[in-house]
Amino acid sequence: MPTEYLDVASNSDFGNLSWAPLLYRSPWAILTGPAARGAVTVAGDAFHPMTPDMAQGGCSALEDAVVLARALSRAATPAAGVAAYVSERRWRAAWMVAGAYLSGWVQQGGTNVQGVRGYIVRLFRDYIFYRFLFPRLADTMWFNCGELVERKEEGKTHSE
Repeated sequence: MPTEYLDVASNSDFGNLSWAPLLYRSPWAILTGPAARGAVTVAGDAFHPMTPDMAQGGCSALEDAVVLARALSRAATPAAGVAAYVSERRWRAAWMVAGAYLSGWVQQGGTNVQGVRGYIVRLFRDYIFYRFLFPRLADTMWFNCGELVERKEEGKTHSE
């Protein structure tokens, strides 16, 4: 180990460490479950907890913030803004959670699957997942949630 890491570990107060298991919320629950009640909603990991296999947890929380702020600014009531936010985010959140879970499962080889099933999982991983599915999952990283506020200068929008 590099000396910097050893130094951090030796000077750490282990009483301040905490342990939290990874949580999983099925994509189906994201699509059909309650994500809002009136003007109250959830965002970030409360809306779409996912495994770290695609490294999109923090990014998707920032997307939530932009979409929620924009929806609230355009809506007549807070409840209408929250409903618009949930409607816009549901499908993307479900796709990211499913993709992160599938990516982790495939990369781990199917979690101790042996025999014929193990062979099929490895075949799926090596010849189908990485060639066809993973490129679509990786495209989620290039998502543009749009402008927070449209700026207009002399009849032009900011994006022009």
